[in-house]
Amino acid sequence: MISLLGLLLTLFPTLNLFPTLNLACLWDHDTLLEERSVQPGLHELIVGHFPRHSRALYQWRIDTRLERGRDAWTPADYDTVAVAFDKLGQSEQAIEWIEKKYQRFPESGTYETQANWGTFLIHAGKLEEGLTHIERAIEINPDAHFGRERVQKWLVEYLIETRQHLDPERSWNGDGFLEFVRYQDDAPETKTGNTRELRQTLIHGISGMLRFGQHDSPILLAELGGLLSRSNEMSGATNMLAARALLRAAETTGNPKQAIDFREAAKRELEMQVDWSLEEVEKSLREEVAQADKLAVQIAADEKRWMDAGDDADAKYAEKYLGGAPPTLDVTDHDRTQHSVPPLHVGIRMLLQTVLFVCVTAIATILAWRRFRSTRRAISPG
Repeated sequence: MISLLGLLLTLFPTLNLFPTLNLACLWDHDTLLEERSVQPGLHELIVGHFPRHSRALYQWRIDTRLERGRDAWTPADYDTVAVAFDKLGQSEQAIEWIEKKYQRFPESGTYETQANWGTFLIHAGKLEEGLTHIERAIEINPDAHFGRERVQKWLVEYLIETRQHLDPERSWNGDGFLEFVRYQDDAPETKTGNTRELRQTLIHGISGMLRFGQHDSPILLAELGGLLSRSNEMSGATNMLAARALLRAAETTGNPKQAIDFREAAKRELEMQVDWSLEEVEKSLREEVAQADKLAVQIAADEKRWMDAGDDADAKYAEKYLGGAPPTLDVTDHDRTQHSVPPLHVGIRMLLQTVLFVCVTAIATILAWRRFRSTRRAISPG
């Protein structure tokens, strides 16, 4: 009997007994719509479904200001032109114009100057130089953008120290960024041991960088996916959002090795999602990105019409796209828990686990009772 119990116990790791006890929530509650309620707006950021300017609008901003002549420029005009060049992928031009701003207005708009300057250098691959300017911006205004620069600083420091994303041969470490920040002296959330709060701070910061920086950055998408992946430490499950962020990172990265890493990590996020396969999520993701592309085409057409008419395209854009509720993805078809029972292989696994649990419990109870009776006989008088 004891040897049989030992044999059954050796099967525990193989059959993963204890996770079975929580399986019901995996297909009753861990749905995409619930995740969207836990992290509102994050799904839209991951796929790029939010109002963002066309390339033509950024070129229009440059042209209209250059036509006016720089004598009439304010510090904000220099920022606008520099950011427009950066959005067009011309980081060196952006650096040149922010330097011109600093030369002309060294004491005006210093926070904006340093924050933009640092970001342009980082986008140009000059991480150490960019970090210096980001640190100056934080010194001037630590709370600007709700502390987003602080997260940007940690991310750049992480990239410099670990070479993560920079070395094409290095495997991606999904927990690396969070673990790195936990040991930074300027991360006050770690002083209380509140990992959940720190994780949310990092998610918030990276979300801001995606929205106001490069919405399809594979580095930002991958690290966001890594932060979302430990759903047990979040206020709700976020496996589906994590998988989408990682798959988007795999699509946008130019590093074939890390693309494989990201896709494998996305697959692991879906291992406990019995209603979804990786292929199904990829199909849904393509549909969601198509919605985002459609919105971008609509905005580009509107901006072209406004510019051709000689209107203030920035004002028209703000009126139409920023005045009301932000656009949301149509995900009604995606919140599907259509399997009334798990797939066959999952059902068989659950049945085996349940039988094993009952057998082990019964055997353990019998052995405990026999031991108890033997002990009573040994101590009974006579």
